[in-house]
Amino acid sequence: VLVHPDWASTGAVGEEIQAFSDFLVYALDSDSVLGHWAVAVFDEASGFVDVYRGRHYGKIYPPIKVKRRSGENGKRRMKWKYKDCDEATKRATTLTLRYIPGHYQPLLPELTKIAEKRLDKNG
Repeated sequence: VLVHPDWASTGAVGEEIQAFSDFLVYALDSDSVLGHWAVAVFDEASGFVDVYRGRHYGKIYPPIKVKRRSGENGKRRMKWKYKDCDEATKRATTLTLRYIPGHYQPLLPELTKIAEKRLDKNG
């Protein structure tokens, strides 16, 4: 709504409006922690997969402050520097969703495996 304030006044967003993954673009393009995530949406209806990558996906959060000299007056300004993260962190910051028309479900393969093991032991 910050990027498109007109959406609130026209009724394009709200409690009664169906969620669309297209809105992820705005959250993932931010400098917030969400900008370090990626989201894969598996659309059951169409068979397609949409992948959304955050602006800083693959970089460590939070960034490191680096002093840098700028301008003719010699004033120092702060600059943010992002370091690359490892593959395990990239996997951990990738969210997978299953889309069934009108509903999104998280796909959590590791948690599903743990639950199945518990059921096998107890059941």
